[in-house]
Amino acid sequence: MIRLILVLIVIFLELRAYEYNDFLLHTQISIYPKLLAFDKNLGKNIKDEKIDFYIIYASIDELVAQKLQSAISQKFDAIHGYPLQVHLLKVNEALADKRLYEYVDAIYLLKIDEAKAKELAMKIAKHNVYSFVYDKKDLLYGYLFAIAIERSVTIYINKKVLQQNDFDFITALFENSKIVAP
Repeated sequence: MIRLILVLIVIFLELRAYEYNDFLLHTQISIYPKLLAFDKNLGKNIKDEKIDFYIIYASIDELVAQKLQSAISQKFDAIHGYPLQVHLLKVNEALADKRLYEYVDAIYLLKIDEAKAKELAMKIAKHNVYSFVYDKKDLLYGYLFAIAIERSVTIYINKKVLQQNDFDFITALFENSKIVAP
């Protein structure tokens, strides 16, 4: 009986890791890094002469995160002349790191627990960290960008996060996005 329960738990955990919409993931990894190029302050906002892009994930989604890392690295070697380095970081490690915002330029947050998503957003707030989320509801916690597939692909921008940081995106980005004010 215990073995059966353990097997069912393992199967459930494996299935949970695949709850992502492949088309949405592909769309996001194709667009998110490009959005950095729309910031006129990109050179000022990155910590050094390269862009450190971190995929933040729950342990259960490690395989998904690894696939995304590989796909982004293959699509982009640089953004606006700055080398792009894609890293993986488990959410618990990100939350435990008191200096996270000192070396992270951009994050892509996969599905994580709501409380952890809120805590991470507070940790990077006002530190000019570009933040992208898989699920647009996470914008409410304090992340900058989300992409959703509705009638068409829609980019969402969190107005509050935009105002709290030194981002200066070109006007064309706003004309083609929806601004949300949570």
